Amino acid sequence: MIGNQGNLPTYLTHQGRDAGLAKTVRARISLTGAKRIGGEETVDLGHLEGLASPDNLRVRRVTWVVKAEGESPSAVVQAVSEKGGRHARRITLDR
Repeated sequence: MIGNQGNLPTYLTHQGRDAGLAKTVRARISLTGAKRIGGEETVDLGHLEGLASPDNLRVRRVTWVVKAEGESPSAVVQAVSEKGGRHARRITLDR
């Protein structure tokens, strides 16, 4: 699950979103000692609303299917937002 924990939406203003000036949030997986067998490497999540929004569109689910193959298999999942920055998490995979 990737979500926006800030008060403002990832597009900041409706004008920026509607004019196509605000880039959408993207999720990406990078693998070491494993291979992706399901899901795209990079997934466009669209825009995420903020806590101040009455809509409940702050979180998106992303799913990848991977197969551990090598020594110490791991995955790095990264979320990137033009306005909100980036966050990455390394996950150790079971063999």
